[in-house]
Amino acid sequence: MRRCFVTLLCLVAVPAHALDARDLHGTWKLVSSSTKEIESGQERDTLGSSPNGYITYDADGRMMTVATSRDRPNVGDTSKLTEEVRAKLQRSMWAYAGTYTVQGNSVMHKIETSWNEIWNGMTMVRDVQKREDGRLIFTTKPQKGNQTGKMEVLTIVWEKLK
Repeated sequence: MRRCFVTLLCLVAVPAHALDARDLHGTWKLVSSSTKEIESGQERDTLGSSPNGYITYDADGRMMTVATSRDRPNVGDTSKLTEEVRAKLQRSMWAYAGTYTVQGNSVMHKIETSWNEIWNGMTMVRDVQKREDGRLIFTTKPQKGNQTGKMEVLTIVWEKLK
């Protein structure tokens, strides 16, 4: 009886649908990135309606990601970059690399290098909401937004490259 109880307890404690690091291995293309403001419920496309980006997870526990908006300014000549254009370029992308670990249905990105120095050394937690049709849907816990300063939840959809 005791053995059955311990086995049952183990089955209850570890959900059958828990994320396995192998579920992440490979390269994923960004489908969408949206932000929902908690207070107002207002949603916006974080990088526009058709963002461009990738995230890669290796079996050795390393990851990297880069994403950009498709409507980024292109001045054609770097000598013509104004501070306004530089600011728009910075607000319309993200890029970082580091290590990752999986716990339950969350993946933790330990950032070692980033386009944003503030992120270096941070751990970003992404909850995996769905794994279906070759897609991963990541969400964040409510967090203070980089651009608005308001509490928001970020949802990022990735599609596995074949």
